[in-house]
Amino acid sequence: MTANLVWRKSSYSSTADDGRVEVPPLARHAGVRDSMDRCRGHLSLSPCAWRHFLESVRSSPCR
Repeated sequence: MTANLVWRKSSYSSTADDGRVEVPPLARHAGVRDSMDRCRGHLSLSPCAWRHFLESVRSSPCR
């Protein structure tokens, strides 16, 4: 599945080398992977789970 996807750096990624997340354009779910460790695969999240994930990241004091 990931072989045909075009991954791009997420706008939520940090600019430092220690925190990059990549996302592909998907129709029915969100894909997320660590650009520093692509061999470990990716997460596939439903739109609802992706929204909750982003809300959690946005409200995190560690941002």
